[in-house]
Amino acid sequence: MTGVRPHTIKLILAKKMRGLIDSIEDEKIARTMVENIVISGGAITSLLLGERPNDYDVYFKTKRAVLDVADYYVERQKERIEVKEESVVNIKGIAEERVKFFIKSTGIEFVDAEEKDTLTEEAYKWLEESPDEAIEVIKLRLKEGKYHPIVFTDNAVSLSNKIQIIIRFWGTPKELHENFDFVHAMCWYDYDRNHLELPEEALLSILTKSLIYKGSLYPLASLFRIRKFMKRGWRISAGQILKIAMQVSQLDLKNPDVLREQLIGVDQAYMNMMVMRLTEAKASEQADTA
Repeated sequence: MTGVRPHTIKLILAKKMRGLIDSIEDEKIARTMVENIVISGGAITSLLLGERPNDYDVYFKTKRAVLDVADYYVERQKERIEVKEESVVNIKGIAEERVKFFIKSTGIEFVDAEEKDTLTEEAYKWLEESPDEAIEVIKLRLKEGKYHPIVFTDNAVSLSNKIQIIIRFWGTPKELHENFDFVHAMCWYDYDRNHLELPEEALLSILTKSLIYKGSLYPLASLFRIRKFMKRGWRISAGQILKIAMQVSQLDLKNPDVLREQLIGVDQAYMNMMVMRLTEAKASEQADTA
């Protein structure tokens, strides 16, 4: 399949976002989305390569928009999910503001999963890798309609129809991309302006299917993500891997809080269990030395 032209990509993304916005029952939230939506990440890359996007990552320009949209989707679930704000110390020792979902029990809730094709990559992966656990947790509400919440994690709310609402970061495209790791993902689309930006360095990376690491506050997640890209035919040089490894070496991975922050969005079910056991082990060690 040949790649999609930029004009057609804009049409595809605009149509997708119109469907999302039309699903919003609150007029204020719908208007907030119109004014604040920025799409960036793998969807645009996939379209340029002529591939079907696994999901569409939706970001917002302001923290207020993130909070309002997060509250809207939580209100539709109500049972055991809350939105909270916190500060997180990143790899550079800087405290950053965060918005996250606080899940009171299992941490994952599935809805409207009649067709796996409607799931985002994150939701489908969890269902595929942990079917026994998923079957116990999943709540099928098959008549809820399109763009319905499926999974809530620290990072995002995944909706049916392959939409992922990112709550972890917000800002202008330049500010958002400070949190990105690989150059090819830095194409972006502003819905309100109907503007598609295709940086030259990103296009070169996509054309050659070469992973170019720009540095990240979350290098451990980047290390895990390499596997996914290589399965899709991408390649990465030893020098790029070394750049990631050197950043990973700066992390205190024995600290459960650091590890949890680094692994958000990576093999969620398995990693959550590993972090939980590390936290329990550290608590036990502290109790023994008290």
